[in-house]
Amino acid sequence: MPIETITPAVLFKTAAFLNAITIPGHLVFGLDTVHPGLNTMETKTRKGKVAKASAQACFNYINGALLTAALLNWQWARTAGPKTREEIIIFWTLVINGFIDGLTYFRAGEYGPLGFAWVAPGLSVAAKYLL
Repeated sequence: MPIETITPAVLFKTAAFLNAITIPGHLVFGLDTVHPGLNTMETKTRKGKVAKASAQACFNYINGALLTAALLNWQWARTAGPKTREEIIIFWTLVINGFIDGLTYFRAGEYGPLGFAWVAPGLSVAAKYLL
């Protein structure tokens, strides 16, 4: 793709696509890796039960966050980026959370999630600053 065709809308749509296609992979990763690992956690104490439940809930909650990020990036492709104060806060929350979550995965040696954690938000930031 020639550099002239890389517009903010293309970058936002690419970020939306990356977030959306991550959802099925995230589900499979959860079923194959995360939930079996969580099942090895100690649950005899209240703290152990709460830790396991929290980790499961947070991992599952990400699917909704990925869909939300995909839909917002698609909207921002149509509206030339986040405009309202609330949209701007959401935008930077997604970027910061992506960086932190990506760092966690990177330190664990799990690189697949970096597509949604670092690449998609990076594309959104690039799009925002190309506007």
